[in-house]
Amino acid sequence: MSIEKYFPEFQDEIIRFVEICHRLYNKEFVCAYDGNVSLKRGDRILITPTHLCKGDLLKDDLLIVRENGEQLYGARHPSSELKLHLAVYAAQPETQCIIHAHPLYATALYRGGKSVDVSVLTEASDTLGDVPVVPFEAPGSKALADAVGAAMTVGIHACVMEKHGVVVAGCDLEATYYMLESLERLARTETVLATMKL
Repeated sequence: MSIEKYFPEFQDEIIRFVEICHRLYNKEFVCAYDGNVSLKRGDRILITPTHLCKGDLLKDDLLIVRENGEQLYGARHPSSELKLHLAVYAAQPETQCIIHAHPLYATALYRGGKSVDVSVLTEASDTLGDVPVVPFEAPGSKALADAVGAAMTVGIHACVMEKHGVVVAGCDLEATYYMLESLERLARTETVLATMKL
């Protein structure tokens, strides 16, 4: 039985969800088994599995979990960052989508105390607002989930995890993905500006 049959609330989202995962891989925002994506409807969360390349993801690979982490559907195991997703949803009841990715410039630039200066680009300031940098915690750990949940309070749409990429949270798949693009463009712009003699 298909995921849409069991969970019709996701029926209109499944194809787009898979497309966004493929786009993350094709744009090199993730590689190998990196990254994870989730979408929330009521108390149910559609999420990517662990140990699967997002470029190879099929709809039959997807899972459904409850807000408490209980797995309701899917043959695979949920992402190792499930705790992180649950922490952000708990901190931001209005959030409907979360993407964790490893965009090259944002991951490389914002580390070791480097803060995110959204004033560099007007569009980034408008789209992203404040972007906290979360000090390093082990990937997949409760400590990381707690730190990201604490950083992403209501009104914060993105954060950088030191040495571990970024998290963006939004109202739908498209808006959330485009926040990721905006954050990476900001990081690339900052990197170019740092090499120029102005």
